[in-house]
Amino acid sequence: MSWSSEYQLLEHEESSLRTKKEMRYYLRHFRRHDSFAALVLSKGEWFLGRANVDDYEATKRWKKKNRPRAQECFYNAQRFCMNCRGRYFEGYMFIGGLPMPHAWVVMDDGRVVDFTLEAVLRKARREKTLVDLTDPLYCGVEVPRKFVLRRVVESGSSDPMAELYYVDEST
Repeated sequence: MSWSSEYQLLEHEESSLRTKKEMRYYLRHFRRHDSFAALVLSKGEWFLGRANVDDYEATKRWKKKNRPRAQECFYNAQRFCMNCRGRYFEGYMFIGGLPMPHAWVVMDDGRVVDFTLEAVLRKARREKTLVDLTDPLYCGVEVPRKFVLRRVVESGSSDPMAELYYVDEST
């Protein structure tokens, strides 16, 4: 490995650690007022970066058939997990300096697939809008597929459901 690529790798790792530290800070601050932030902070899994939707045949086909939209992360991720293999997560995505509530899919190989972020990027390209292309940092909790299926069928909506699952699980 050359010195410059080694330096870039270290710079990337340092930036990731700084971002993870910032995200923990925000979650600690939010947990006082937001039970979901407390749940994610105590039980969440961390993921850095994401795979491209077109990296997997199943996600590529699903995207083409369903055309995921920006600002519909819960709907996009839940619907994919109801129809295909993938683990459904809810938590926070840290990109552009602030964490935001978000939902995404984790594939069998442990990589994040984020249909919604890709939809945002496609929309930004069409509108020629500047977008932060930094690798996002995700921290969230898995909601099992069976629970996702049951909740969507019962409620008919794609609302966030992680807190419901973890409350049900603890009682």
